[in-house]
Amino acid sequence: MSRFTAIDLSKLPHPEVIKIVGFDVLLEEMKAHAIDAVPELATFLALESEPSTKILQDIAYHRALDRAEFNDGAKAVMPALATGANLDGLAAYWGVERLVVQEADDTVSPALPEILEGDEELRTRMQLSLEGHTTAGSKASYVFWGLSASSQVKDVDAFSTTPGETIVTILAHDNTGVADQALLDDIAGVIENVRPLCANVTVQSAEIIPLTIEAVITIYEGPGAAAVLAAAKDALVQYLDTHHRLGHDITISGIHAALHVDGAVHGVNLINPAADLIITSTQAAYCDIETNMSVTVGGIDV
Repeated sequence: MSRFTAIDLSKLPHPEVIKIVGFDVLLEEMKAHAIDAVPELATFLALESEPSTKILQDIAYHRALDRAEFNDGAKAVMPALATGANLDGLAAYWGVERLVVQEADDTVSPALPEILEGDEELRTRMQLSLEGHTTAGSKASYVFWGLSASSQVKDVDAFSTTPGETIVTILAHDNTGVADQALLDDIAGVIENVRPLCANVTVQSAEIIPLTIEAVITIYEGPGAAAVLAAAKDALVQYLDTHHRLGHDITISGIHAALHVDGAVHGVNLINPAADLIITSTQAAYCDIETNMSVTVGGIDV
């Protein structure tokens, strides 16, 4: 959601209700209480083979299981931590259900399983759902309905420079991110039913800005060059995927940070791009990692 910022739930403080207490801590706590009540037990509880120690170990184990079950139950009712069916239940409260990415099909061989959107996508739309009920045609409302129109939508932006005229830009999941006409028509149909009557809405595809990355890394002695190179490439691919969004700049500092594998990479010589790639709210940067991304160690691909 290029210029609309929802709360990043992953950055919220750890909930105080969830307390992680390990088996060993519980066992020592129980031993201390037992010895405090019956001091003569101290000699016996110091021995692993003693039946009294075994009994406390069993109780501590089940107390740890109870703690874990309680923590799981607490997470299940928190939007930031719920996953799977628990998140589905929370989303349903706000009238949002998981989108189908691929329909199940038993008529072909091999049969195609049903594939649903991931937890993070559903969580994002759940956060935006209240905006979907506005009658004012807010920016976030268009973002919500655009994301909810199809599982093929990766990002949405909306803006207006003229009263009564709204431009909705769509970034698709597939390939470079260009949204085909069929997808644009689907989204336009959904928005037509929720837009304010006085608003004229144009739905367009994102403009894709091609990106080429060429870098040479130097590494410290010790770790294998192949493993370090693989880790650096993986981190760079993750960075590029994270910022394959509307309005997300690709920065020199971001690329350097991705390639600096902690404790293994000594330096990065970034040959291309030579400057930050500035992306507008109707654009998205895309790098074909197979043909336009080159990362080498000392100039030699390992």
